[in-house]
Amino acid sequence: MSESYEKTLQLLAKSKNRAAQRLVEASLRSSHEGIRQWASEETISSRNPRSLLELIRQFDKLEPSMLEVLTRHTDKLVGPIRSAILSVDEKLQRNGYRAILFLNVVDMIPELISILSERQNRISTDSPLPETLLAANKFLIEMHTSTKRRGHLSTARSWLKHCATSRKVAGSIPNGVIGIFH
Repeated sequence: MSESYEKTLQLLAKSKNRAAQRLVEASLRSSHEGIRQWASEETISSRNPRSLLELIRQFDKLEPSMLEVLTRHTDKLVGPIRSAILSVDEKLQRNGYRAILFLNVVDMIPELISILSERQNRISTDSPLPETLLAANKFLIEMHTSTKRRGHLSTARSWLKHCATSRKVAGSIPNGVIGIFH
């Protein structure tokens, strides 16, 4: 990438102008890998919810170098991932599920359970939702096991125990799903 082009992109990234932000979002779909890499990093650093959601929308097309950037900033992606899985846009939902699995976002377990409960009659047979929920729980258990071996009480374990025993949460968990917590 030329120096002048790079300076132009940096200027666009710092702009609060909506048109400039849309250009940064569009750069996520560029054919030039350097531009896509730059757009990913700028999108994450901007913390613009719409831009971060666009990053999740493109999740299935991101190169390993871009995915590496996302793994360093998982905390900034929790909100956009939540918006993605709650969306009516099926492609966005699927990429939200991919992001949960790739980034191991166990904070999404309550939302996944709620979606499964609310949409159980409308979930297609090829939906990745059940597998995503099971994989997130498996990761949580593995995380708990490795933490337990070190002799520390896992905050994730405490959180999961709260979810399973809380009347408000446990009452909304369908009978078939509650077995995951045992």
